[in-house]
Amino acid sequence: MDVKAFVTAGAIVLVGAALVPLGADIIPQHAVKANVPNWLTVVLGLVLILAGASVFVGVGSPSQRD
Repeated sequence: MDVKAFVTAGAIVLVGAALVPLGADIIPQHAVKANVPNWLTVVLGLVLILAGASVFVGVGSPSQRD
């Protein structure tokens, strides 16, 4: 089990999980208004969540072992 990969993947998933409600206007954006469309923020968040989840799945696979 590679702890560094789990921590990195967890951080990526958390950033993505924060971007999705921010882009969907669940979290108010009155303090910081980015120049990025909301739909793009949601898509970026989902991509980060999927990338982090793929690391979780790939860490335990036989192809990752040395």
